[in-house]
Amino acid sequence: MSEKDASFWRRQYEREKTARKEAESLLESKSLELYNTNQDLKDLYKNLERRVQLRASQLERLTREFLSFGLDPSENINQLTKCAGELLGADCAIYNRILENKLSTYGVWNPSKNYSFTDNPDGQISFDVINGKLKSPFLVRDLQNTTYASTDPNVQANKLETYLGYPVIAEGETLGVLNCIYSHDFAPSPEDHYLGLLIKDWVLRLRSRS
Repeated sequence: MSEKDASFWRRQYEREKTARKEAESLLESKSLELYNTNQDLKDLYKNLERRVQLRASQLERLTREFLSFGLDPSENINQLTKCAGELLGADCAIYNRILENKLSTYGVWNPSKNYSFTDNPDGQISFDVINGKLKSPFLVRDLQNTTYASTDPNVQANKLETYLGYPVIAEGETLGVLNCIYSHDFAPSPEDHYLGLLIKDWVLRLRSRS
């Protein structure tokens, strides 16, 4: 074999060697990528499974509450208010209505010792929801940096961070609001809103029966 031929085959060998290493490296990279993707899918499935189980247990809890309603509408409203607070992870839950231009509390769960049940509606978030005739859930985050920090007495006194309100509406009229109140930041998921709207609808049904 001539020197020229030997040089050609050496170059050919080196090219094949380099190509083989690149292929092995690419295969290793793709194998790792496939493994990571598979792990992500497993984690996603487990997460979805947990969420489905959680929502199923929450709906089961609501069904038990609905079936346990007694003859006292006030007690039933309190049960629903408690459900809203616990299922939506709130620190406190309150059902408010406006009666004779005063803010009235019809249901309450877990209020702090500093919570003020003033009947003066001016500046209070729940009054704005009712008076503003809102049709959809009303969410306010970072409360300490809003005007409510100075107008609503409970925002600063209880170091509130998030407000979530579900207007109770009948025939186009806002009758009241189911308030969920948080001392931490809270961003409700679509599933949370589904539960909140479901409970709010039952509050309306109880009112119509009373």
